[in-house]
Amino acid sequence: MKTEIIEELKQAMQQTAHREHKKTLDKVDERIKSLLETGQNISEGTPEECYNYAHALHRILCEHQTTIPSLIGKDRDELLDFLRCKELEPIIMKSPEWAYKYALEVINGGHTNYPFPTAVWKEAEPYIMKDPKWAYKYLKNIINGDPNYRWRDGQERWEEAEEYILDNEEIAFEYADIYAEMTVEELKAEVAERKSSEVVE
Repeated sequence: MKTEIIEELKQAMQQTAHREHKKTLDKVDERIKSLLETGQNISEGTPEECYNYAHALHRILCEHQTTIPSLIGKDRDELLDFLRCKELEPIIMKSPEWAYKYALEVINGGHTNYPFPTAVWKEAEPYIMKDPKWAYKYLKNIINGDPNYRWRDGQERWEEAEEYILDNEEIAFEYADIYAEMTVEELKAEVAERKSSEVVE
């Protein structure tokens, strides 16, 4: 997966060897070697293995972006889109946990970056929404795009995920209070009414 860009990084590091500390070069070389070895059979990996590969690749390429000709000049959005491992996404998305982490750390470049995450991962949402913990994190950090969600107005709800969020009492209470601005009982009634109307239709 993305072996060409990994090889490009390897060549770039060799060309700058005279300016880099040997220990730094050795560490980068080990990371490149590991990625090339892992990448050979990664398409047969688990969601966790595929995420770990994609995240490791993303990190090393971002760290050395200015030394790789193919990446020089790309703006943030272009770079993040280019660094996605789209061949592995159908595997990663099947796990709510690793799909959420991939959306945060790879698609959006991590929640510590600025600006805050803004790119949702629509294809993975049917999987993520079914786990209350990861659905809530996805809503908080991806859909609403701000880890400081408590202090912002205009928070978006995620209605499709609400029936699953209600399965976790603690998360349901916080979701109902902050996002739905109602009690859990009121939210349950609203979700039940919505499902009932969907059946009728």
